Amino acid sequence: FAGGTCGGSAFTDDALLCLTSWMNPADVSEACAAALPAKEEAKEEEEVDEATLLKRARRKHARKKAAEQVRKLNEKNDKSAKPKKKAKKRKASSGGYGDDL
Repeated sequence: FAGGTCGGSAFTDDALLCLTSWMNPADVSEACAAALPAKEEAKEEEEVDEATLLKRARRKHARKKAAEQVRKLNEKNDKSAKPKKKAKKRKASSGGYGDDL
């Protein structure tokens, strides 16, 4: 652990994550592996009823429609934006008396 893959995370919150997820299990000693919590099995997606699926589809459609409207508005604003005129540079004054004459 000292100089390997997780060497820099020995005293951080990432130590356990590094040992359980980022490292190859073959690289961890037996004593260390015994102290680690058991890996959780991937949870299967729970079945979703038809009403929830319909609600998700409607929300997805609404998000897509809103994103499309924003893109169109941005394009319209980009096209209608007038190019700004460059300000004329003034001659630098010496700052002395009578410069405004």
